[in-house]
Amino acid sequence: MMFKQSFITALTRAVMAVALASYAVCAHADDSLLLRSGTLPLMGNCLTSGLSFDPRSNSEAISTIACSGRAAAPIALSFSGGETDQCVYIDNADPKNSAYFVPVRTLEEWTAFKQATRSGSLHDLVTVTYGCEATTIIDSCGKVQALPLGRHGDVQNLISLHTKALSYQCVAVDGCGTWSLATQSGSCPTNGMCGTANGLSFASTPTAGLCESGDPGAIQRSGNWTWRCEGIGGGTGTDCWAYVMEDGVCGLAAGVPTPSLPSGNLCSTGWAGAVTLAGNVYSWTCSGEHGGDSVACAAPKAMADCNLPWGGTIADGASVTAYRDATVSSGGACVSETRTCNNGSLSGSYGNASCSVSVSTCRNDQTYWCGYIFTIFLSLLNLTFHDPGTDGMTVCRADCEATVGAHCFVAGTSNSGGPACFIYP
Repeated sequence: MMFKQSFITALTRAVMAVALASYAVCAHADDSLLLRSGTLPLMGNCLTSGLSFDPRSNSEAISTIACSGRAAAPIALSFSGGETDQCVYIDNADPKNSAYFVPVRTLEEWTAFKQATRSGSLHDLVTVTYGCEATTIIDSCGKVQALPLGRHGDVQNLISLHTKALSYQCVAVDGCGTWSLATQSGSCPTNGMCGTANGLSFASTPTAGLCESGDPGAIQRSGNWTWRCEGIGGGTGTDCWAYVMEDGVCGLAAGVPTPSLPSGNLCSTGWAGAVTLAGNVYSWTCSGEHGGDSVACAAPKAMADCNLPWGGTIADGASVTAYRDATVSSGGACVSETRTCNNGSLSGSYGNASCSVSVSTCRNDQTYWCGYIFTIFLSLLNLTFHDPGTDGMTVCRADCEATVGAHCFVAGTSNSGGPACFIYP
Protein backbone atom coordinates (compact mmCIF):
# COMPACT_ATOMS: atom_id res chain seq x y z
CA MET A 1 0.00 0.00 0.00
CA MET A 2 2.79 2.37 0.94
CA PHE A 3 4.64 1.45 -2.20
CA LYS A 4 1.57 2.19 -4.31
CA GLN A 5 1.09 5.68 -2.83
CA SER A 6 4.80 6.51 -3.15
CA PHE A 7 4.67 5.41 -6.73
CA ILE A 8 1.66 7.59 -7.45
CA THR A 9 3.33 10.64 -5.83
CA ALA A 10 6.50 10.08 -7.78
CA LEU A 11 4.53 9.64 -10.98
CA THR A 12 2.58 12.87 -10.34
CA ARG A 13 5.75 14.87 -9.82
CA ALA A 14 7.24 13.37 -12.95
CA VAL A 15 4.16 14.36 -14.94
CA MET A 16 4.34 17.93 -13.55
CA ALA A 17 7.96 18.19 -14.53
CA VAL A 18 7.16 17.07 -18.06
CA ALA A 19 4.25 19.54 -18.24
CA LEU A 20 6.46 22.40 -17.13
CA ALA A 21 8.91 21.55 -19.84
CA SER A 22 6.55 20.92 -22.74
CA TYR A 23 3.18 22.37 -21.63
CA ALA A 24 1.47 19.29 -23.03
CA VAL A 25 -2.02 18.39 -21.84
CA CYS A 26 -1.82 16.74 -18.44
CA ALA A 27 -4.51 14.56 -16.91
CA HIS A 28 -4.40 15.76 -13.32
CA ALA A 29 -6.17 13.65 -10.72
CA ASP A 30 -8.83 16.30 -9.96
CA ASP A 31 -9.04 17.74 -13.50
CA SER A 32 -7.92 21.16 -12.22
CA LEU A 33 -5.86 24.13 -13.35
CA LEU A 34 -2.91 24.54 -10.99
CA LEU A 35 -2.09 28.03 -9.67
CA ARG A 36 0.08 29.50 -6.94
CA SER A 37 -1.12 29.26 -3.36
CA GLY A 38 -2.90 32.26 -1.85
CA THR A 39 -4.57 33.58 -5.01
CA LEU A 40 -8.10 32.99 -6.13
CA PRO A 41 -8.71 33.33 -9.85
CA LEU A 42 -12.46 33.42 -10.23
CA MET A 43 -12.69 31.23 -13.26
CA GLY A 44 -16.06 31.02 -14.90
CA ASN A 45 -18.64 30.19 -12.25
CA CYS A 46 -16.27 28.48 -9.85
CA LEU A 47 -16.80 29.01 -6.13
CA THR A 48 -14.24 29.19 -3.35
CA SER A 49 -15.26 25.68 -2.26
CA GLY A 50 -13.49 24.39 -5.32
CA LEU A 51 -10.12 25.54 -3.99
CA SER A 52 -7.70 22.86 -2.76
CA PHE A 53 -3.96 22.71 -2.09
CA ASP A 54 -1.31 20.32 -3.27
CA PRO A 55 0.45 19.08 -0.13
CA ARG A 56 3.93 19.79 -1.42
CA SER A 57 6.45 22.09 0.24
CA ASN A 58 5.14 25.54 1.08
CA SER A 59 7.66 27.27 -1.15
CA GLU A 60 6.30 25.39 -4.14
CA ALA A 61 2.71 24.95 -3.02
CA ILE A 62 0.14 25.58 -5.70
CA SER A 63 -3.59 25.93 -5.43
CA THR A 64 -6.00 24.12 -7.68
CA ILE A 65 -9.45 25.09 -8.77
CA ALA A 66 -11.76 22.41 -9.98
CA CYS A 67 -13.16 23.99 -13.16
CA SER A 68 -12.08 25.54 -16.40
CA GLY A 69 -13.37 28.54 -18.34
CA ARG A 70 -12.92 32.27 -18.61
CA ALA A 71 -11.49 34.10 -15.61
CA ALA A 72 -13.89 36.62 -14.13
CA ALA A 73 -11.17 38.63 -12.35
CA PRO A 74 -7.43 39.16 -12.64
CA ILE A 75 -4.78 37.67 -10.34
CA ALA A 76 -1.40 38.90 -9.10
CA LEU A 77 1.60 36.56 -9.28
CA SER A 78 4.78 36.64 -7.20
CA PHE A 79 7.91 34.76 -8.21
CA SER A 80 10.85 33.32 -6.30
CA GLY A 81 13.15 36.09 -7.41
CA GLY A 82 10.86 38.77 -6.00
CA GLU A 83 9.34 39.63 -9.37
CA THR A 84 5.61 40.18 -9.80
CA ASP A 85 3.10 40.15 -12.57
CA GLN A 86 -0.30 41.75 -12.05
CA CYS A 87 -3.65 42.19 -13.74
CA VAL A 88 -3.30 38.67 -15.20
CA TYR A 89 -6.24 36.77 -16.71
CA ILE A 90 -5.70 33.03 -17.33
CA ASP A 91 -8.43 31.31 -19.35
CA ASN A 92 -8.79 27.62 -20.09
CA ALA A 93 -10.12 27.50 -23.61
CA ASP A 94 -9.68 23.74 -24.12
CA PRO A 95 -13.02 22.39 -25.43
CA LYS A 96 -12.28 19.14 -23.58
CA ASN A 97 -12.00 21.04 -20.30
CA SER A 98 -8.61 19.46 -19.67
CA ALA A 99 -6.55 20.71 -16.75
CA TYR A 100 -3.17 22.42 -17.26
CA PHE A 101 -0.29 23.09 -14.91
CA VAL A 102 0.59 26.80 -14.58
CA PRO A 103 4.20 27.35 -13.49
CA VAL A 104 4.49 30.19 -11.01
CA ARG A 105 7.77 29.42 -9.27
CA THR A 106 10.12 31.50 -11.39
CA LEU A 107 9.63 34.42 -13.77
CA GLU A 108 11.47 32.51 -16.49
CA GLU A 109 9.06 29.57 -16.32
CA TRP A 110 6.10 31.95 -16.33
CA THR A 111 7.47 33.83 -19.38
CA ALA A 112 7.96 30.56 -21.27
CA PHE A 113 4.44 29.48 -20.36
CA LYS A 114 2.97 32.72 -21.72
CA GLN A 115 4.91 32.31 -24.95
CA ALA A 116 3.55 28.79 -25.36
CA THR A 117 -0.02 30.09 -25.02
CA ARG A 118 0.56 32.64 -27.74
CA SER A 119 2.40 30.71 -30.38
CA GLY A 120 3.41 27.36 -28.93
CA SER A 121 1.88 24.09 -27.88
CA LEU A 122 -0.77 25.73 -25.70
CA HIS A 123 -2.02 28.06 -28.42
CA ASP A 124 -5.84 28.12 -28.52
CA LEU A 125 -5.93 25.97 -25.37
CA VAL A 126 -4.85 28.40 -22.64
CA THR A 127 -4.83 32.17 -22.99
CA VAL A 128 -3.01 34.69 -20.83
CA THR A 129 -4.18 38.29 -21.12
CA TYR A 130 -3.85 41.43 -19.06
CA GLY A 131 -6.36 43.98 -17.94
CA CYS A 132 -7.00 47.39 -16.45
CA GLU A 133 -7.71 48.08 -12.83
CA ALA A 134 -10.89 49.75 -11.69
CA THR A 135 -10.44 53.51 -11.45
CA THR A 136 -12.22 56.84 -11.55
CA ILE A 137 -11.64 59.54 -14.13
CA ILE A 138 -12.80 63.09 -14.79
CA ASP A 139 -14.12 63.10 -18.34
CA SER A 140 -13.89 65.91 -20.86
CA CYS A 141 -17.08 67.48 -19.51
CA GLY A 142 -15.66 67.55 -16.00
CA LYS A 143 -17.86 64.73 -14.73
CA VAL A 144 -16.38 62.09 -12.40
CA GLN A 145 -16.80 58.66 -13.97
CA ALA A 146 -16.07 55.14 -12.65
CA LEU A 147 -14.35 52.57 -14.86
CA PRO A 148 -14.49 48.90 -13.72
CA LEU A 149 -11.98 46.07 -13.96
CA GLY A 150 -11.50 45.19 -17.56
CA ARG A 151 -9.50 43.06 -19.95
CA HIS A 152 -7.43 44.26 -22.83
CA GLY A 153 -9.82 45.37 -25.57
CA ASP A 154 -12.83 45.78 -23.29
CA VAL A 155 -14.90 48.92 -24.04
CA GLN A 156 -16.81 50.87 -21.44
CA ASN A 157 -19.47 53.30 -22.69
CA LEU A 158 -20.15 56.37 -20.55
CA ILE A 159 -22.82 59.04 -20.63
CA SER A 160 -21.56 62.45 -19.57
CA LEU A 161 -23.22 65.86 -19.26
CA HIS A 162 -25.53 67.47 -21.80
CA THR A 163 -25.32 65.34 -24.96
CA LYS A 164 -21.79 64.06 -24.46
CA ALA A 165 -21.18 60.28 -24.84
CA LEU A 166 -17.75 58.66 -24.47
CA SER A 167 -16.20 55.21 -24.95
CA TYR A 168 -13.09 54.09 -23.07
CA GLN A 169 -11.08 51.03 -24.04
CA CYS A 170 -8.76 48.98 -21.87
CA VAL A 171 -5.27 48.85 -23.38
CA ALA A 172 -3.11 46.24 -21.57
CA VAL A 173 -0.42 44.51 -23.61
CA ASP A 174 1.97 43.08 -20.99
CA GLY A 175 1.07 44.05 -17.46
CA CYS A 176 -1.57 46.33 -16.00
CA GLY A 177 -2.95 48.63 -18.68
CA THR A 178 -4.90 51.86 -18.75
CA TRP A 179 -8.34 52.94 -19.82
CA SER A 180 -7.98 55.18 -22.90
CA LEU A 181 -10.59 57.36 -24.60
CA ALA A 182 -11.62 55.60 -27.80
CA THR A 183 -14.56 57.58 -29.19
CA GLN A 184 -16.78 60.46 -28.18
CA SER A 185 -19.83 62.21 -29.56
CA GLY A 186 -22.18 65.02 -28.66
CA SER A 187 -21.14 68.06 -26.67
CA CYS A 188 -20.48 69.00 -23.09
CA PRO A 189 -22.08 71.95 -21.36
CA THR A 190 -20.14 74.82 -22.92
CA ASN A 191 -19.16 78.00 -21.14
CA GLY A 192 -19.47 81.14 -23.20
CA MET A 193 -16.11 82.55 -24.31
CA CYS A 194 -15.50 85.83 -26.15
CA GLY A 195 -14.27 85.58 -29.72
CA THR A 196 -11.63 87.44 -31.70
CA ALA A 197 -13.82 90.55 -32.02
CA ASN A 198 -13.54 91.18 -28.31
CA GLY A 199 -11.49 94.32 -27.60
CA LEU A 200 -11.17 95.39 -31.26
CA SER A 201 -12.63 98.50 -32.94
CA PHE A 202 -15.58 98.58 -35.35
CA ALA A 203 -17.23 101.49 -37.14
CA SER A 204 -20.48 99.50 -37.45
CA THR A 205 -22.04 96.63 -35.54
CA PRO A 206 -19.60 93.66 -35.47
CA THR A 207 -20.99 90.45 -36.92
CA ALA A 208 -18.06 88.00 -36.96
CA GLY A 209 -15.75 86.65 -34.25
CA LEU A 210 -18.22 87.42 -31.48
CA CYS A 211 -17.90 84.18 -29.49
CA GLU A 212 -15.17 81.55 -29.34
CA SER A 213 -17.79 79.32 -27.71
CA GLY A 214 -21.38 79.75 -26.69
CA ASP A 215 -24.22 81.60 -28.35
CA PRO A 216 -23.86 85.38 -28.98
CA GLY A 217 -26.65 87.58 -27.70
CA ALA A 218 -27.92 90.87 -29.12
CA ILE A 219 -25.29 93.56 -29.67
CA GLN A 220 -25.87 96.87 -27.92
CA ARG A 221 -24.14 100.21 -28.32
CA SER A 222 -23.63 101.97 -25.01
CA GLY A 223 -20.34 103.80 -25.23
CA ASN A 224 -18.81 100.59 -26.64
CA TRP A 225 -20.28 97.67 -28.55
CA THR A 226 -21.39 95.08 -25.99
CA TRP A 227 -22.79 91.55 -26.24
CA ARG A 228 -22.91 88.35 -24.21
CA CYS A 229 -21.73 84.85 -25.12
CA GLU A 230 -24.27 82.57 -23.45
CA GLY A 231 -23.26 79.12 -22.25
CA ILE A 232 -24.72 75.98 -23.84
CA GLY A 233 -26.24 73.04 -21.97
CA GLY A 234 -25.97 74.70 -18.57
CA GLY A 235 -22.62 76.39 -19.18
CA THR A 236 -21.97 79.87 -17.83
CA GLY A 237 -22.02 82.98 -20.01
CA THR A 238 -19.60 85.88 -20.25
CA ASP A 239 -19.81 89.54 -21.27
CA CYS A 240 -17.83 90.80 -24.28
CA TRP A 241 -17.19 94.23 -25.81
CA ALA A 242 -15.49 96.12 -28.62
CA TYR A 243 -14.63 99.76 -29.22
CA VAL A 244 -16.82 101.96 -31.41
CA MET A 245 -14.63 103.35 -34.19
CA GLU A 246 -15.67 106.95 -34.92
CA ASP A 247 -14.26 109.66 -37.17
CA GLY A 248 -13.46 113.01 -35.62
CA VAL A 249 -16.23 115.64 -35.84
CA CYS A 250 -15.73 119.37 -35.31
CA GLY A 251 -17.53 120.92 -32.36
CA LEU A 252 -19.69 124.02 -32.02
CA ALA A 253 -16.63 126.30 -31.84
CA ALA A 254 -15.79 125.60 -35.50
CA GLY A 255 -16.70 128.47 -37.82
CA VAL A 256 -17.66 130.85 -35.01
CA PRO A 257 -15.57 134.06 -34.88
CA THR A 258 -13.81 134.50 -31.57
CA PRO A 259 -11.48 137.24 -30.39
CA SER A 260 -9.25 134.89 -28.38
CA LEU A 261 -7.95 131.33 -28.52
CA PRO A 262 -10.97 128.94 -28.45
CA SER A 263 -10.86 126.31 -25.72
CA GLY A 264 -14.31 124.76 -25.43
CA ASN A 265 -16.62 122.83 -27.77
CA LEU A 266 -13.74 122.12 -30.14
CA CYS A 267 -14.83 118.54 -31.02
CA SER A 268 -18.19 116.82 -30.79
CA THR A 269 -16.45 113.49 -31.51
CA GLY A 270 -12.78 112.70 -31.02
CA TRP A 271 -9.95 114.43 -29.23
CA ALA A 272 -8.90 118.01 -29.98
CA GLY A 273 -5.31 118.76 -30.82
CA ALA A 274 -3.47 122.00 -30.09
CA VAL A 275 -5.12 125.21 -31.35
CA THR A 276 -2.88 127.40 -33.53
CA LEU A 277 -3.33 130.85 -35.07
CA ALA A 278 -2.25 131.54 -38.65
CA GLY A 279 -3.19 134.95 -39.95
CA ASN A 280 -6.67 135.57 -38.64
CA VAL A 281 -7.73 131.90 -38.47
CA TYR A 282 -7.61 129.53 -35.49
CA SER A 283 -7.03 125.88 -36.49
CA TRP A 284 -7.10 122.51 -34.70
CA THR A 285 -7.63 118.80 -35.43
CA CYS A 286 -10.28 116.45 -34.05
CA SER A 287 -8.70 112.98 -34.09
CA GLY A 288 -10.86 109.92 -34.64
CA GLU A 289 -11.60 107.53 -31.81
CA HIS A 290 -10.28 103.94 -31.80
CA GLY A 291 -8.91 104.05 -35.34
CA GLY A 292 -11.34 106.55 -36.87
CA ASP A 293 -10.20 109.30 -39.29
CA SER A 294 -9.23 112.78 -38.11
CA VAL A 295 -10.80 116.02 -39.33
CA ALA A 296 -9.41 119.58 -39.55
CA CYS A 297 -11.43 122.34 -37.88
CA ALA A 298 -11.11 126.14 -37.97
CA ALA A 299 -12.67 129.34 -36.68
CA PRO A 300 -11.99 132.93 -37.79
CA LYS A 301 -10.39 135.27 -35.33
CA ALA A 302 -12.97 137.92 -34.37
CA MET A 303 -11.64 141.53 -34.35
CA ALA A 304 -12.18 143.29 -31.06
CA ASP A 305 -14.80 146.02 -30.61
CA CYS A 306 -13.71 149.53 -29.70
CA ASN A 307 -14.78 151.42 -26.59
CA LEU A 308 -16.14 154.92 -27.23
CA PRO A 309 -14.94 157.83 -25.05
CA TRP A 310 -18.50 158.74 -24.14
CA GLY A 311 -19.53 155.12 -23.40
CA GLY A 312 -20.63 152.15 -25.46
CA THR A 313 -18.76 150.29 -28.20
CA ILE A 314 -18.61 149.95 -31.95
CA ALA A 315 -17.68 146.83 -33.91
CA ASP A 316 -14.42 146.33 -35.71
CA GLY A 317 -14.49 148.25 -39.00
CA ALA A 318 -17.32 150.55 -37.93
CA SER A 319 -16.93 154.36 -37.78
CA VAL A 320 -18.46 157.16 -35.71
CA THR A 321 -18.37 161.01 -35.85
CA ALA A 322 -16.73 162.62 -32.84
CA TYR A 323 -16.48 166.32 -31.90
CA ARG A 324 -13.62 168.24 -30.43
CA ASP A 325 -15.90 170.31 -28.13
CA ALA A 326 -19.22 169.56 -26.57
CA THR A 327 -20.27 173.28 -26.92
CA VAL A 328 -18.97 176.36 -28.74
CA SER A 329 -19.66 180.06 -28.21
CA SER A 330 -22.50 181.81 -29.99
CA GLY A 331 -21.44 182.46 -33.52
CA GLY A 332 -18.77 179.72 -33.42
CA ALA A 333 -18.65 176.36 -35.36
CA CYS A 334 -18.42 172.72 -34.15
CA VAL A 335 -15.27 170.81 -35.25
CA SER A 336 -15.66 167.05 -35.92
CA GLU A 337 -13.72 164.02 -37.15
CA THR A 338 -14.50 160.41 -38.16
CA ARG A 339 -13.12 157.75 -35.78
CA THR A 340 -12.81 154.16 -37.09
CA CYS A 341 -12.49 150.88 -35.05
CA ASN A 342 -9.61 148.63 -36.09
CA ASN A 343 -9.49 145.43 -33.96
CA GLY A 344 -10.05 147.24 -30.69
CA SER A 345 -8.12 150.41 -31.59
CA LEU A 346 -10.18 153.57 -32.27
CA SER A 347 -8.62 156.10 -34.63
CA GLY A 348 -8.68 159.83 -33.97
CA SER A 349 -8.78 161.70 -30.67
CA TYR A 350 -11.99 163.74 -30.39
CA GLY A 351 -13.97 162.67 -27.36
CA ASN A 352 -17.48 164.09 -27.73
CA ALA A 353 -20.48 162.48 -29.28
CA SER A 354 -22.20 165.82 -30.07
CA CYS A 355 -21.59 169.58 -30.18
CA SER A 356 -23.88 172.62 -29.72
CA VAL A 357 -23.51 176.46 -30.18
CA SER A 358 -24.22 178.73 -27.19
CA VAL A 359 -27.61 180.69 -27.14
CA SER A 360 -27.90 184.51 -26.42
CA THR A 361 -30.64 185.32 -23.94
CA CYS A 362 -32.36 188.61 -23.10
CA ARG A 363 -31.80 189.47 -19.46
CA ASN A 364 -33.17 192.13 -17.11
CA ASP A 365 -29.75 193.53 -16.41
CA GLN A 366 -28.72 194.15 -20.02
CA THR A 367 -29.98 196.73 -22.50
CA TYR A 368 -30.71 195.68 -26.06
CA TRP A 369 -31.41 198.11 -28.81
CA CYS A 370 -34.16 197.05 -31.09
CA GLY A 371 -35.69 198.60 -34.22
CA TYR A 372 -38.29 197.90 -36.85
CA ILE A 373 -37.54 194.97 -39.07
CA PHE A 374 -37.55 196.98 -42.27
CA THR A 375 -35.08 199.57 -40.92
CA ILE A 376 -32.59 197.32 -39.18
CA PHE A 377 -28.98 198.31 -39.41
CA LEU A 378 -26.96 195.51 -37.99
CA SER A 379 -23.84 196.15 -35.99
CA LEU A 380 -22.44 192.97 -34.45
CA LEU A 381 -20.98 194.36 -31.31
CA ASN A 382 -22.01 193.05 -27.97
CA LEU A 383 -25.17 191.75 -29.65
CA THR A 384 -26.40 195.36 -29.96
CA PHE A 385 -28.73 196.03 -32.84
CA HIS A 386 -28.94 199.74 -33.85
CA ASP A 387 -31.40 201.31 -36.15
CA PRO A 388 -30.25 204.92 -36.85
CA GLY A 389 -33.40 205.71 -38.80
CA THR A 390 -35.65 205.60 -35.76
CA ASP A 391 -35.79 207.59 -32.64
CA GLY A 392 -37.87 205.20 -30.65
CA MET A 393 -35.56 203.39 -28.20
CA THR A 394 -36.75 200.93 -25.59
CA VAL A 395 -35.49 198.06 -23.42
CA CYS A 396 -36.40 194.49 -24.29
CA ARG A 397 -38.37 192.75 -21.58
CA ALA A 398 -36.76 189.91 -19.64
CA ASP A 399 -39.19 187.37 -21.09
CA CYS A 400 -38.03 188.18 -24.61
CA GLU A 401 -35.31 185.63 -25.45
CA ALA A 402 -33.40 185.51 -28.66
CA THR A 403 -31.81 182.35 -30.03
CA VAL A 404 -28.40 182.24 -31.62
CA GLY A 405 -28.30 184.55 -34.63
CA ALA A 406 -31.77 186.02 -33.91
CA HIS A 407 -32.56 189.67 -33.99
CA CYS A 408 -34.50 191.59 -31.38
CA PHE A 409 -36.54 194.46 -32.79
CA VAL A 410 -39.35 196.81 -31.80
CA ALA A 411 -42.70 195.99 -33.37
CA GLY A 412 -44.67 198.66 -31.56
CA THR A 413 -46.37 199.10 -28.27
CA SER A 414 -48.43 196.34 -26.81
CA ASN A 415 -51.93 196.81 -25.45
CA SER A 416 -50.51 196.41 -21.98
CA GLY A 417 -48.67 199.67 -22.29
CA GLY A 418 -45.15 198.26 -22.64
CA PRO A 419 -42.82 197.45 -25.50
CA ALA A 420 -42.92 194.03 -27.12
CA CYS A 421 -39.96 192.03 -28.42
CA PHE A 422 -40.24 189.45 -31.15
CA ILE A 423 -37.80 186.72 -32.13
CA TYR A 424 -36.79 186.94 -35.75
CA PRO A 425 -34.56 184.26 -37.09
